[in-house]
Amino acid sequence: MVSRRAFLRSLGLAASATLAGCSRISLPGEGSTPDDGSRTPTTTPNTTLAPATTSQPTESATQTSTPASTEEPPSTVTAVGERSALTPTGGEDEMFFGTSVVLSDDVALVDVDGERIHVFETGDDGWHQTAVLAPSEEDRFAYYPTSMALSGTTAYVGAPATGDAGAVYVFERDGNGWHRRTRISPTDDESYEFGAAVACDGETLVVGAVRQPSTMLGFSGTVTVFEVSGTDWTRQTTFESDPDDISDLYGRRVALSGNTVLVGAPETSVNDESSAGATYVYESSSGAWVEAAVLTAPDVRYDGGFGQTLALDGDTAVVGAPGGDDDEAGVAYVFERASDEWRYLTRVSSLGQFDYDDGPSGVALRGDTMLVGDPGDSGSGRVNRFDRTEEGWQRTAALVPDDPGQKNDFGYSIALAESEALVGAPTGDEDRRGRGYLFSL
Repeated sequence: MVSRRAFLRSLGLAASATLAGCSRISLPGEGSTPDDGSRTPTTTPNTTLAPATTSQPTESATQTSTPASTEEPPSTVTAVGERSALTPTGGEDEMFFGTSVVLSDDVALVDVDGERIHVFETGDDGWHQTAVLAPSEEDRFAYYPTSMALSGTTAYVGAPATGDAGAVYVFERDGNGWHRRTRISPTDDESYEFGAAVACDGETLVVGAVRQPSTMLGFSGTVTVFEVSGTDWTRQTTFESDPDDISDLYGRRVALSGNTVLVGAPETSVNDESSAGATYVYESSSGAWVEAAVLTAPDVRYDGGFGQTLALDGDTAVVGAPGGDDDEAGVAYVFERASDEWRYLTRVSSLGQFDYDDGPSGVALRGDTMLVGDPGDSGSGRVNRFDRTEEGWQRTAALVPDDPGQKNDFGYSIALAESEALVGAPTGDEDRRGRGYLFSL
């Protein structure tokens, strides 16, 4: 199997471009695409927020003296095997099944390298595949793992490979199955790969776009916040990276919880350390969005990639840095908000040692439980579970596949629901399909 660096690079991990407003939804039939030119978005006054400091951000989150979580696993850690595995039905090439996953209480979405999305639903007889989502205009949604989000019976699928500027597809489930409701497209002619990152919470949708790196263009980006009311999408605001930092990958990752948005910029230079990475925090109060903090690693490192993966739940944020440790093991940093101030709390290291692009690949957070992917451990990967206790975040379990001897990227992607976890495990081997492993927590 190819190395993870080669695997990710082959998927074109670098991303997209500027984005703007969004289209009015008119409930077209399945497979129809509203004419982009005829769908003018309704917008609030076009507020644009640029980070105060992007090229050389300093650590805005105050560090605390809270003890770091254990770097070595305590003897009480137990290995947890999966309850069941999701496998694709049909498809000629499914070795990348599991490159991105999303999970709710009764629906799971599993990406196949940006080409299509397999939908699984659960009932009295367990989980079953019920649909395959694909764009009608293009061959694939993206040329790298697709960013997806679920809100009830609505699925949002980023499609940066659609058209000249990208899009977000909106699918809905009704009594007859899953259907495409509409396609949200940018109105800015300069946008490129709109939909590289998506996140939703309730009636709020966040869409990121990053310019694809080339000799002619930088790869900074923008993030736009939309609110939905009935069948109308309204653009609330647009966040932008510092125009002087054209290579920060701002907007490559986004996370949303309530009135808080995280925007990853993993290639940002910090304290003269190239590609150390930063994450921007935006908060909304009375409808106005402001930049609240700029998070950076307390141990800023060259090529750290801080912000390459993000998770957010309430007042807790987890930021992954795949190159953030001297021994090349990935690091996940935990920040908490208290008295309207974001503070660095602790860090947890992946337990294996691998190439730059390995772990933590996937991170997930819900309440007092955090999952951190470690896809190169022991040749097949595992997911480390951490729980918040009175003593801080403690590693309590390791989720492992039933076939640990087989090489795959178990932990490449992770989703966490109320009492279940879904772990993606693409293989990168054309002779073996990827899988999605379900765990009871």
